[in-house]
Amino acid sequence: MGIMQAFAVLRDPVRREAYDQAVAHLQASARPEAEPQSIPVRHVPSRTSRTSRTIRITPVRWESGPWA
Repeated sequence: MGIMQAFAVLRDPVRREAYDQAVAHLQASARPEAEPQSIPVRHVPSRTSRTSRTIRITPVRWESGPWA
């Protein structure tokens, strides 16, 4: 959904109410008791052993500052 489409829905009270009801219905129909899924991960060896092109994903660390 584009920004202008979202703005059109949010500024119109009737369309906003319909959107809020649809979201509430989707959240109510979600199964909170669902089991976690196991996602298989495949290890791909690097092509060159001299240079590592590994991307390391770490948790986001939020820092306080003047923008907070």
